[in-house]
Amino acid sequence: MYEGYEQFLKMNKNLTGPMQDWYKLTTELYQHTMQQNLEIWSENVSRFSEQLKRLANVHKPEELLNEHRSILSEDMNAAVETMQKVMHTNMETVEEMSKLCGTFCESATLQKYADKYQGDRTQGEKRR
Repeated sequence: MYEGYEQFLKMNKNLTGPMQDWYKLTTELYQHTMQQNLEIWSENVSRFSEQLKRLANVHKPEELLNEHRSILSEDMNAAVETMQKVMHTNMETVEEMSKLCGTFCESATLQKYADKYQGDRTQGEKRR
């Protein structure tokens, strides 16, 4: 039972470093994504505020219809741009996360085999 506990501590020690790197990098990715989302919201609020000002200055029904048509066109363009930004951000995040996952899994797997090799060598030396 004591050997199993030592192996658990060794495994935990070997995984702690890569896990801390993983957490740090994912936090940075989430912060970057949140910053981009806040910028998108800011753009939307500014555009909406500007549209309300334009609607407040309308005096004739014809102007209202024209302004409404213009606002709908702006909103459609903005929605397409926003979707493109969101998709681009998501693709960047997925790419970075897959790199991180590959790096983490690679380091954990290599460490596992290194530990196994070291353990096999140590046991072989004890047998001699």
